[in-house]
Amino acid sequence: MCRVVVGPEKMITIPPRNYCVIENPAVRDKDGKVVIDDMGQVRLLHADLEIRLARDPFPLYPGEVLKQVCGTYILLTG
Repeated sequence: MCRVVVGPEKMITIPPRNYCVIENPAVRDKDGKVVIDDMGQVRLLHADLEIRLARDPFPLYPGEVLKQVCGTYILLTG
């Protein structure tokens, strides 16, 4: 018997010139698709951090954690 233990979460939206930090990001293949293991679970890069820049709204996969909420970055040119 399956039960839903977590309700739906809001998609994360990162505005232009902003970023957020994701802890335990999902493993992606060379085409950018999320890797699923034999048990149907999303494979994670445990104890790793990923910085995501402005993009279309996205969900967090099970196990991913929003470590740092969107912050503004400064673009330096030389």
